[in-house]
Amino acid sequence: MSDQAVAEKTRETMPISDRMSAVHTIAGTGTDVLGEGASASDQCIVGVDIESVLAREGLFVSTTVGISMFPMLRNRRDTIIIRPLDATSGKRLAVGDVALYRVADRYVLHRVIGVRDGWYAIRGDNCVTTEHVADKQILGRLVEFYRGTRHISCTSPWYRCYWRVWLAIWPLRLCWKQMRHSVGNVLRRFGWQGLHHEPF
Repeated sequence: MSDQAVAEKTRETMPISDRMSAVHTIAGTGTDVLGEGASASDQCIVGVDIESVLAREGLFVSTTVGISMFPMLRNRRDTIIIRPLDATSGKRLAVGDVALYRVADRYVLHRVIGVRDGWYAIRGDNCVTTEHVADKQILGRLVEFYRGTRHISCTSPWYRCYWRVWLAIWPLRLCWKQMRHSVGNVLRRFGWQGLHHEPF
């Protein structure tokens, strides 16, 4: 067995505490693997050369910044594990997968809602806008994550049920967001300043 295969097997059998402590080493970090300048709206990762980490380690482990994948991923509180997508095999993402992709100098983590020829329709779980992302922008796929210390595999029945329901109720969520936005606009016309705290 090659050294890389041994290292990979070791990572997969690590206890949670050891695996979590290895996060920052794999990401090549200091105290904050996310760097500076992350958007509050997108679930994104900046300041790290993720392509190099994926090529060298075969996985990327990090926390994220933003609320675009709420309620599944919480701002700076949960840990994601990304595996690279093997483009040479011709394998593509499927609806429901959470893709890691690059937009200029930012790395964004959003869900695939449609698969097209040469591109994907992608949207954050907590977003309204649908993005068109080319195959060449895709770097990897979320395979598991830790919500606090709770481990969640993206192949588990519970997780599959979650994203299917979440996509199915999209029209209701869209109506709610639009209604809340409209009510907020009306209230602001009368001087309401909003709630001054982080929403999540």
